[in-house]
Amino acid sequence: MKLLGLIIYVAHWCGCGFRYLSFFNEKGELGWIEKQNLTHETAFVQYLNSLYYAVITMITVGYGDITPVSVKEKTYVVFMTLISCMVFAYVLNAVGAIFQDLAKRNSKFKK
Repeated sequence: MKLLGLIIYVAHWCGCGFRYLSFFNEKGELGWIEKQNLTHETAFVQYLNSLYYAVITMITVGYGDITPVSVKEKTYVVFMTLISCMVFAYVLNAVGAIFQDLAKRNSKFKK
């Protein structure tokens, strides 16, 4: 359960960062929120879309329906992807360690 919490935590902050980054576009610069026609939507709808993007990117599916547009957004997504890869590797390692521990306990029980 802690591992799922870690994934949700990282996805939340990556999504918040992706939405927050849209506030720093230059006047007239197109960003992902403008491209998705979410400019006049509520903060929750924008957050939900950015969280969706972060989760889809983290699990490496990347549907392509929401994409970074500006150079700032693309730079952020590069670092977001690297961080999420590290978290994914950590989670896989932790799950592997759990199964390894279970196998050790099972072999000791059979002796």
